[in-house]
Amino acid sequence: MSQSIFVRGLWGGIEAGVGYTVNMFRTLHAITTESYTHRKRSKIEPLRIYVWGEWNYGLLQRLDRSPFRVSSQPLAQFERHDMTPWRHKFECMRLAFAEGAEEVVWLDWDVAMAARGIPDNFWGVLRDGQPLQGVLRHFRNPQCRWRDKKDDQRICVHGACLYCRESRIIDELIDIMVKEHPHEFDEPTVSHWIDRDMGGWQGPEAFRDEGYQMPFYDQEKKYVFPMEPPVVFRNIGTI
Repeated sequence: MSQSIFVRGLWGGIEAGVGYTVNMFRTLHAITTESYTHRKRSKIEPLRIYVWGEWNYGLLQRLDRSPFRVSSQPLAQFERHDMTPWRHKFECMRLAFAEGAEEVVWLDWDVAMAARGIPDNFWGVLRDGQPLQGVLRHFRNPQCRWRDKKDDQRICVHGACLYCRESRIIDELIDIMVKEHPHEFDEPTVSHWIDRDMGGWQGPEAFRDEGYQMPFYDQEKKYVFPMEPPVVFRNIGTI
């Protein structure tokens, strides 16, 4: 495996039952759209796709995506039966580190290439920042409820595109999720880790200036800071 790698994952869906099919059709649209773009235009490489479930695995094989099957079961068996399925995202990143990666960029399926290719300085620029990076965005509802002010609670890392270069951080994220956010999306967990690493929430400017704001990714809406070029990835808002 390459030392620097992009990671996607697929879990749940039809085999997992009704509770996991809410976004399935939109997810399928994103996967097929992304796969067409991957074949016909700019490819995201190197890329590792981790998959749970036989149906999901077969789908990606038919799309010629060379997935890695983690399990024939559509969901991992976590220590808590009520664990949020978004923990799979961290499990994918942990698997990449276990296979030898030294730095990982996670991409949701609705994150598409916005450039003709990965810039030569892409990984070098990311290494200049913190070992865990994401893009701040405004949420309608409070996400970071441990913060004092309501306005600050609505500012949270967007989980569609994340960078990490230390495997121990993934273990710490999973620990925080299990203990603090077992029923939530992955985003409060990432924000909670960064708040602790900063010695407490110090505002979006400190988040950016201290190197936690990830470059190259533009979510196009509700962002805290406008993305400075070059934009390599863009959220197309499918999911």
